[in-house]
Amino acid sequence: MAYNPAAKPNPAKVADEQAAVLDLRRKGYTIRQIATQLGLAKSTVQNRLDAAIAELVEPAAREVRLLELERLDAWQARLENQLDTGDDPAKVVPVALRVQERRAKLLGLDAPERAEVTQTVLPAADPAVEQLLAQAREATDG
Repeated sequence: MAYNPAAKPNPAKVADEQAAVLDLRRKGYTIRQIATQLGLAKSTVQNRLDAAIAELVEPAAREVRLLELERLDAWQARLENQLDTGDDPAKVVPVALRVQERRAKLLGLDAPERAEVTQTVLPAADPAVEQLLAQAREATDG
């Protein structure tokens, strides 16, 4: 049967591979050893390992994130109440801003933007010119 890159792998097979990869990795096998043992490409092994770890970590991370957001909501409500009851805004507002900054960071709202950098590479100088420049530098330094 010919390879079809558009064909999606069988989810049950992927799940079995993830479990096997994770089990072997826990036993100390390298990516290369796992690939050899399971007959998979190293990139496939790494993808299965990344997915397996994400499935283990993501639910716990999501729960911690939700708990932290609840705490921040409670702090924000207290700070707004302090403003409503006449507390000094100069004291309350900076704290409220820090709570809002923390919330934005937790939610990834302040993620850095990608910047595209271009670099111009100049051709190497003529060796004769480089030799003349070196002699000129020596003459001015000496």
